[in-house]
Amino acid sequence: MFYGDNGGITFSGGECLTQYEFVADVLESSKKLGLHTAIDTSGCAPWVAFEKTIPYCDIYLYDIKCMDSKLHKEYTGVDNKLILDNLKKLATCGKEIWIRIPLIPDFNNNVSEITAIADLVSTISSISQVTLMPYHTLGASKYKTLGLTYTFDASKKITDKELETYKKIFTKRKIHLI
Repeated sequence: MFYGDNGGITFSGGECLTQYEFVADVLESSKKLGLHTAIDTSGCAPWVAFEKTIPYCDIYLYDIKCMDSKLHKEYTGVDNKLILDNLKKLATCGKEIWIRIPLIPDFNNNVSEITAIADLVSTISSISQVTLMPYHTLGASKYKTLGLTYTFDASKKITDKELETYKKIFTKRKIHLI
């Protein structure tokens, strides 16, 4: 009764695929109920996590933060090899993929990173849309509560001009932005 005729369930996190057995079980049950299913993932999970969920997941919302492996490791703590390998494997499975790109000042908000991401996306036909997500500071207060240092400059924002430049990079490659 909560979902109506077009309802669904989305798993997100942290990284929901760290609990892939549970996620796969709930996805399977959800499909039996006729629900649309989605997973929001960073892609940083063992391939077996995808294998277990693919039969029951309709769409993957997949984050790509940057293409430069060293830069990715510097800012996230892990390189992006597994993430990119998983994306390429997932692309061969016939599942719809939505790419989400957080635009973060002093990290990936430059033409070369965005171009590299657009070049990758343009090679994967199962990607049906891309969302550019300008940086926000909603999580900054959580860091303080946890006694952690917030490492990004909360005063920096992606400008409208930068966002338009990045959008043009994707539209030039005929990639659907939302």
